[in-house]
Amino acid sequence: MEEFCEQVNLSPIATDFIQKMRKRFRKVARQTDQSFPRNEQVRIENGEVVIGKIKKK
Repeated sequence: MEEFCEQVNLSPIATDFIQKMRKRFRKVARQTDQSFPRNEQVRIENGEVVIGKIKKK
């Protein structure tokens, strides 16, 4: 387990692992929130999230 965690840059200690994952998730959530106004594929209709198809270039 320790060798695997070292290879994927994760802590084998549960509390450290959870703390690192929470930090990563918060960062992704923040980036997602900040990009929402520019995202043409996602919108809110009648209080529900609607995800559209990605347009071909």
